[in-house]
Amino acid sequence: MAVGSVFSVAVLISVTCTLPSSWTRRRDYFLSAEEQWWDFVPTQLNLVNNDRSIFDDVVLRGEERIGSVYKKVMIKQYTDATYTKEIRPEPWRGFVGPLLKGEVGDTLYVHFRNLASRPYSLHPHGVQYFKDSEGALYADGTSGSDKFDDQVPPGSTYRYRWYMAKSFAPTADDDNCLPLGYHPHIRSHRDIDTGLIGMMVVCKPGILRPDGSRKDVDKEFVLFADITNETNSWLIEENLNRCQNP
Repeated sequence: MAVGSVFSVAVLISVTCTLPSSWTRRRDYFLSAEEQWWDFVPTQLNLVNNDRSIFDDVVLRGEERIGSVYKKVMIKQYTDATYTKEIRPEPWRGFVGPLLKGEVGDTLYVHFRNLASRPYSLHPHGVQYFKDSEGALYADGTSGSDKFDDQVPPGSTYRYRWYMAKSFAPTADDDNCLPLGYHPHIRSHRDIDTGLIGMMVVCKPGILRPDGSRKDVDKEFVLFADITNETNSWLIEENLNRCQNP
């Protein structure tokens, strides 16, 4: 059995460009930002060494402890623009968002609906895009429709277009697919600590089937490694109220 595993901790550079007139394939993804409670330790067990002493003091909820359950904003995926049928993530993925896939030359149309309580956006790494699909809030000298992507208000939907260019493609010496990341870029560190982070892969031509599955492996695991600072979350005040004596 062939197993493909991709592990990424690197930050890749984004580039703005004019997209080519002919694209090999359009791939649509319907994503949302939604608030929900997340349990970092759902078993309430120390699965490393079964030592309860430090575990009980640090993880369990108490007068001065939030416990293991925090409100997060997570990126979810749906089958279409009705946003009625969610595509459930694999349990091993944690709160990392949906895996987006494309081959060199493909254009991802990412439809993003903000169902959370504050503005968010989606900003990609390692792909090319028009200025109106950058998803980053900063003083860039633009106005009008070029600013709509910067922050999507609660209850609104925005469509991003991201092109998987050859300049960021896997080389002959690389694996068939390479990892990229995407996340909001309003205040990116706070956005990510709040829970909004996802991964993409760009693959060599002919690797993906029409449904997005890979032809070259039987199982695929795309992992994201980071440290979550809950004190930096946009929702820290609400989470502090979970303390029995906040």
